[in-house]
Amino acid sequence: PWVNRIFIVTDHQTPLIPDSLKDRVVLVDHSEIIPQQYLPTFNSHVIEAYLHKIKGLSEHFIYFNDDFFVAQKNTPEHFFKSNGIASLFVSNKSTSYSPGKERTTATLSACQNCNGIFESKFAVRFDNTLTHTYVPLIKSVFEESTSMFQHEIAAFSRNKFRATNDLNVATFLVPYHQYILGKSAPNLDICFYFNIRSPASGSFYRALINGKKDNNLPHSFCANDFSSNEFNHDGYSERLNEFLSSFFIS
Repeated sequence: PWVNRIFIVTDHQTPLIPDSLKDRVVLVDHSEIIPQQYLPTFNSHVIEAYLHKIKGLSEHFIYFNDDFFVAQKNTPEHFFKSNGIASLFVSNKSTSYSPGKERTTATLSACQNCNGIFESKFAVRFDNTLTHTYVPLIKSVFEESTSMFQHEIAAFSRNKFRATNDLNVATFLVPYHQYILGKSAPNLDICFYFNIRSPASGSFYRALINGKKDNNLPHSFCANDFSSNEFNHDGYSERLNEFLSSFFIS
C-alpha cells in the first residue's frame, strides 16, 4: 500500500494488468528511455542502464526483475531507512572466478568490469555480488553514476545480447556507488532462488507454503526460468501457476 507507482518496462508489449492496480501502473516502452541507436536490444544489462530515464520515477525506487516476488509484507524500512539510506542486500557469492568450479558468465564479467571502474576511480573493489532479488536505488546517484561513467556505458550499450564487456549498472555499479557515497548500508534479505523447470522447485514450493502457515517466510524469492537438457520440463508451468495461486490467493 505504500508504493506510489509501478513502472513496467517492456518492448512493444502490453501485459494484462489487474483492475485494482491500473491506476498505479505505467507501461514504459524501451524507446522512451533507451537511445534509438541502441535499439532493438535483448540485453538486460543495457535495459537496466537506462532505468533512471523513466519519466516520473521517484528519487527512491526499487528495481525488480520480472521473476522476483515479495514473499512477506515487508515495510518501507526494509528498503530505505527513514533518513533515505538505501539497503544494500549483499550476497555471499564472490565476484572472483573459481577455476574449475564456476563457469564464466556475462553477469560475473559485468561485476568484474564494474570493479575495474571502481578501482581506477575510487581505489576500491567489492568482493561480493548482490543477492539476486529486488534492488533499492536512488535516482540522483543513478544519474551521477551514468554521467561519471557515460563512456563505459555507451561502449557496451551497443551489445544486442549480453557480452563480456557489459556493466551491470542497476545491480552492482549504482548500489555500490551509493555505498561509496554513504547513501546505502548493508542489510539482510533472505531470498529463495530456484529454477522452475527443475524437480527441486517442488521443495521450494512446499517450503514457501509451509513458511506461510508457520509465519516463517523469506523476504523474497526468485522463480527463475531457464532451459536445460538436464531436466524433463513437462508440466513445470502448471506447477508454478498452482503454487502461485495457492501462495498468494488461497
